[in-house]
Amino acid sequence: MEQGLRNNIYPSAEINGRIFECKKLFYPQLLSERVEKNIHGVCGSKSGRDIDKVKKCNLTPCFDEKAPYFTQADIVLVCRKMAKSKFEPENFIDSAVEKNYPEKDYHYIYYVEIEKVLISD
Repeated sequence: MEQGLRNNIYPSAEINGRIFECKKLFYPQLLSERVEKNIHGVCGSKSGRDIDKVKKCNLTPCFDEKAPYFTQADIVLVCRKMAKSKFEPENFIDSAVEKNYPEKDYHYIYYVEIEKVLISD
C-alpha cells in the first residue's frame, strides 16, 4: 500500500469525518510507491465532487472486513478506536507544529488498539 492513511473512498471530507466519527474501527493503509504516485496526481489536485477518485486512481475497494480498504494495499491495520483527545497547542512539544494550523483548526488524536494486520502476498 501507499505510505500513510489512504481510506478516502467517500465523496467528501465532511462525509468522511461523519463516517469516521461514528465507526468503532478504521483501516490505515500502506500503499506501494507506484500506487501512491498515481493517487497523488489525482487526490491532491481534483475534487471528489467532479470525478470518482477511486475509479480514476484504479483502486478497488474491499468490504470483506468491518471497514473498507483497497485491495492494492500492501498492509492494512485493523484499528479499534479506544480514546480521542483534542490536539491542543499547549501540549505541543515542538512549537513548529503551530505553523500547520494558521486557522487554529486543530485535529483530534485517536488512540487505537491494532486488532489485526493484513499483509498482501
